[in-house]
Amino acid sequence: MGRDGENGRDRPRLGGASGLAAGLLAGAGLLAGTVAASAGDLPAEPSAITYVRACTAFGDGYLVVPGTGTCFQINGYTVAEWHVFGGDRASRQPGFYGDQKANVGYIKANLAWNAATNTEIGLVRTYAKLELVDTATFGGLVYNLKAAYVEVGGLTFGRLQSMFDFITGTTYADIYEPAWSDNQNTVLAYTGTLGEGLTATVSIEDAVTRRVGIIGVSGGDRGYAEGVRMPDIVGALAFEQGTTQAKLMAVLHEVRAARRAADAEMGWTLAAGAIFDVPFTGKGDQAMLQASIGQGALNYNATNPIGPGRGFVGADARVAGRRLVLADVWAIGAVFDHYWTDEWVTELNGSFLDVDQAGRAYDFTNIDAQLNLSFAPVDGLKFTSEAEYKVIDRAKGKDGEAFVMMFVVERGF
Repeated sequence: MGRDGENGRDRPRLGGASGLAAGLLAGAGLLAGTVAASAGDLPAEPSAITYVRACTAFGDGYLVVPGTGTCFQINGYTVAEWHVFGGDRASRQPGFYGDQKANVGYIKANLAWNAATNTEIGLVRTYAKLELVDTATFGGLVYNLKAAYVEVGGLTFGRLQSMFDFITGTTYADIYEPAWSDNQNTVLAYTGTLGEGLTATVSIEDAVTRRVGIIGVSGGDRGYAEGVRMPDIVGALAFEQGTTQAKLMAVLHEVRAARRAADAEMGWTLAAGAIFDVPFTGKGDQAMLQASIGQGALNYNATNPIGPGRGFVGADARVAGRRLVLADVWAIGAVFDHYWTDEWVTELNGSFLDVDQAGRAYDFTNIDAQLNLSFAPVDGLKFTSEAEYKVIDRAKGKDGEAFVMMFVVERGF
């Protein structure tokens, strides 16, 4: 969720990766030298030791693969969490949005590896990230391939964070996520550099993972027609200069009902966001702001909407006669991170989501607020206490609230 997004908490963890990788390569070199020496009848000259060199072309934490022009990096983290839930049954929401008050343990481990080579056709990079989650509440041990992609020049192929996504939060957001897009998806994209810190991206992405549902249609994929006739088309214009960033995003998403219940319609979302320093509140402080508006593409406005409709998550559209009426959606989210000291940090994330589904019985709003306090006594080790609160306000019927407190221990390298 929040921590795995482009501008979330999943920042590069370097440090120990160099030692681990160097040890693996050095051990392999010594083993190869030993085998070669024992193959001859006469004593041989000791093989020269191949040293693993640091690679600075792609940032800190990279090492050069001996005998090649490839640089690689290994990083990861382990997280242990404990949750305490609270809520009410007013909104009749399932799972964590009901009145569950159980303590829940949650263990997660991530390992990522990155290899990059400058070639005559440009940069060639491969990246993969594997996540393991162990908790009885979420069904035991879960394996999740968070990312696996190849970059060739400006082209990107594979599974990674959607090119639409920008601000994805800085809190853990493991249960309730504020209203912004935060999705790992199958992507085919091209990014071009325009100069002066500007880049432009066009991306073709999997549409199925973005489907929320269609009200009034039974069967199919949550009311959608099975299969995909058209992928989602994403366009983005980004600016980055120092610690200041801004991004303008747009997407087209086809809404096509199962069993030809209605003619297909084209959903869309426009969004814009900015990240900037706030030096007058403290060194290292940052603020983030993002807003979106759209029709029929709810998942691009909010990854975790909770309201009436299909599966309590709202819907992209509703069938009215022989036509689809697309949901009108808008959202705004904000982030503020404050460094009390180098060791103590507070992160505040919040959002408001409004969904009008062309029928008062299905209209709803969500308010999300999340606050944490982290203590990092040494590099790579963090203790965090976090509170997450969600208000589910339905235009018709009872409203609901949900609340969770969590304590998190994280060790990254």
